[in-house]
Amino acid sequence: FSSGQVSQAGPTLLAGCERKAMPIVGLALAGSGSRLVSRCHPSAVSCGWGVPLACSSRPMFTSAPRVWPEVVGLCLVFAGTCLACAYRPSRNARSRRCFMKRAVASNFRGDEPKQTSRELEWYDDRPEVPKYDSSRLFSLDVECVATGRTHARRHRSACELALVNSIGTLLFHTYIKPSEYIVSYLTPYIGLEHGDLDRLKPISLRQALQRLKALLPKNAILVGQCPEGDVVWTGLNKGLDFVDTVDLAEIFRTSDGTLSSLRHAARVLLNREFPAERPHDPRWDASVPMELYKLAAAASPDEFENIRQQLLSPRYWPPIPSTAKRCGYSIDG
Repeated sequence: FSSGQVSQAGPTLLAGCERKAMPIVGLALAGSGSRLVSRCHPSAVSCGWGVPLACSSRPMFTSAPRVWPEVVGLCLVFAGTCLACAYRPSRNARSRRCFMKRAVASNFRGDEPKQTSRELEWYDDRPEVPKYDSSRLFSLDVECVATGRTHARRHRSACELALVNSIGTLLFHTYIKPSEYIVSYLTPYIGLEHGDLDRLKPISLRQALQRLKALLPKNAILVGQCPEGDVVWTGLNKGLDFVDTVDLAEIFRTSDGTLSSLRHAARVLLNREFPAERPHDPRWDASVPMELYKLAAAASPDEFENIRQQLLSPRYWPPIPSTAKRCGYSIDG
């Protein structure tokens, strides 16, 4: 170990040894006191650690020269027993000790711990707002039907999508005919019913993907609320069809870890309510993230932290429950 590691770990290890030694010291004191009393009263009955329980031949303190050794011995027995049995660190002390052990172990391994003091400070792992040229920014939103009975992304298939640019102009909007068997149209969630897709003249997912690739530059940045799912459902390839994504759910995560829905963020920060015509509209869901991104990118770090905290304002809390939550996260089984 380096001298820095030993100097940093030394006080912690000594403190831990001191805590562990306290019961041992207590047992030693109790044993010494018991032996001292036993020498004064050889007929004393003892148990366990040798603590005298009774005297069978004569009572204690009858001989003056032996009074003080007996008193000292009994005091040692009492003090040692209390020290050995009554010592128990508090929960906070045990938590701090466990944290310090992890920090010391991290130092011994050569790692860089986030915090090595006795006071555990909160570590902010929220991503900073990335800044990009507006010509590279696009927002994509995809609505899906269920092709399976789980919440896995592989059991969803795209049925509608919308693409907007950095100024909110709608570049592409279409309906898509899934190639898999449709288990549920998720009508309370997306507003489509059986037969709607045939009436709306959908195209295939392959055709929709070709149109998207023609509209997106190779250095495009996709901004959205959890955009990874939209990328998976359309079949776009990161690094080939676009460069990166910006997840607004993580960008606007508050200091206590709260994640806000797109509708809640739009209601609080943009004063925009979702139109009541249908449960979900990908055109609205694609345009709002671009406005939220511009709001975050234009703010200073202190201003943006205040913006985040507005999402927890009592005026707007608790948020309006989402459609999925109102349906108990289960539609058509």
